[in-house]
Amino acid sequence: MTLKGQKRKRPGFMTLERKSRWFGYVFLAPWILGLVAFFIVPFFKSVGYSFQEITIGKTGLITEWVGLTNYKYMLYEEANFVRQITEEIKGLFTSAPIILVFSLLISLLLNQRFKGRILARSLFFIPVVVASSLVINVIQSDVFTNNSMSGDEAAIFQVGIVADIMENMQINSSVVNFLTTAVSQIFDLTWKSGVQILLFLSALQRIPVTYYEVASVEGANAWEAFWKITFPVLAPNCILVTVYTIIDTFTSSSNTVMKSIITRFNDMKYGYASASAAVYFLVILAVLGVIMLVFGRKVDYSS
Repeated sequence: MTLKGQKRKRPGFMTLERKSRWFGYVFLAPWILGLVAFFIVPFFKSVGYSFQEITIGKTGLITEWVGLTNYKYMLYEEANFVRQITEEIKGLFTSAPIILVFSLLISLLLNQRFKGRILARSLFFIPVVVASSLVINVIQSDVFTNNSMSGDEAAIFQVGIVADIMENMQINSSVVNFLTTAVSQIFDLTWKSGVQILLFLSALQRIPVTYYEVASVEGANAWEAFWKITFPVLAPNCILVTVYTIIDTFTSSSNTVMKSIITRFNDMKYGYASASAAVYFLVILAVLGVIMLVFGRKVDYSS
């Protein structure tokens, strides 16, 4: 029996909500399959290899269980690995804020209406199209450096004179180091900001124009509109851009830790390299966890 006025469902009838859910599963299926095949399975295999000594024989890989030997050697006997991770984390806290601020400022500029806007957007997105650390290494070594220079003197931006001036002004050495490091790496940071600019730009274009019109009617200036409208709406994207920047920085081929891990794989130290990769993965996960714990709670994702 059915209640009066209640429509009877036809056999095999699928509601719009259920159809939408199944369409979502279909679109997610390739990504899920790729995640399992190319990340989850290799990840657990790599973790298993980290507890073994691996050599290549005539019939394939020859494994020997060694337990925590690779981890003990890496953490207590290998002097460079822990130092490299520490230096990369310090460098992250220097470069990531600059990338975020620079990307936000450029995206605000590119969101304005002016002649040549499409060309300007293309120029800032070129590094994403040709994203390769080999390209930037060629640019730095062949274009911007002087053959008569070597070492630190061959940097793209010379900041030694500026550093001397600030030291003569008795500015704190930590402030001087931070500023000189930021300036000397400005080309690299600009090169690494393409995706971040695109993410901020797409978020800016989703903000309704009526918000700013109402703010203008209420007497708000551009500065107040930014802090009352633009920044709160962009806050979730700031978290997204931060996470992307951290992962991109830690997994770059120019990263010293990544270089050492790849070198160990090339030297056929597969067990030791797998242990190094596993520890490095946990470090990245811990840094992301701290960022989300500190800043994630303060963001309103419903806006």
